[in-house]
Amino acid sequence: MKIIFKLICLILLLNKSIVESKYYGVEYQESTCGTNNHPCSFYNIKEIGVADAVFKLDYSHYGDLLGKDFKLFEKVVSGNFIEGYFQIDKVFRQLVHPSRRFDYSLDDKFFTIRENSSIIEQLNFESNSKEMINVYQTYGDEVPNFQSSWIIKEILDGNCIFTTINNLLSTSQGIVEADYVWVAIPDPVGCAQPKDKCAFPFILTPTYTRDDNRCITFTGCVRILKNPLCIFDLSSCPSFYKKVSFASGPDACPKVYCDPVL
Repeated sequence: MKIIFKLICLILLLNKSIVESKYYGVEYQESTCGTNNHPCSFYNIKEIGVADAVFKLDYSHYGDLLGKDFKLFEKVVSGNFIEGYFQIDKVFRQLVHPSRRFDYSLDDKFFTIRENSSIIEQLNFESNSKEMINVYQTYGDEVPNFQSSWIIKEILDGNCIFTTINNLLSTSQGIVEADYVWVAIPDPVGCAQPKDKCAFPFILTPTYTRDDNRCITFTGCVRILKNPLCIFDLSSCPSFYKKVSFASGPDACPKVYCDPVL
């Protein structure tokens, strides 16, 4: 009976911590501390949607999880205080818009898709939720060779938080226009090694395609230099994005993506 009672208490405690988890913008800071002004590092943690709700976390305790050298709201965390200790549930990294930067204000509303559902929820405001049927994103307009299908899948799977254009949700068609997006990190791909052996490797080269999880799949063998113009790949990616390329069909020309550096 005692064991059952303890299990019930543990379940209630876990549920309580999940319900009370909130979202916070994070800023890395370096300063001097103590009477001898020794160098020290810490994080400013700002609760989303609440004025003057700021506290600090010590780098020595959270550095392995949060890293260093980033500005306010380049990272967002979800978490809560458990027995006086701030417990972080998830860390999210901002996808950068090359032509503009995110400047946080109290008016900004952050949203996420509830896991295993089509319900969009406003962060730190449990009463504001709506059913959603489609999602659009704005990165493909600014980042060349951006894999839009990947970020849409991440949003729909509940792995992202995001703001919307003009802080609005469509009230008629259930359409969400995600503007700034933060992706849960680390970003494990976990792709299987493709089977890509060609019978005549000096004549043929393997080609691939990539799915919405950014995993490449072998699609067949193509004669090397079938299209000689393929060697002139002058594409590049903006800052905070890295170039990823692989041979693709039908002529083994490189397929290029600009993936975010997370």
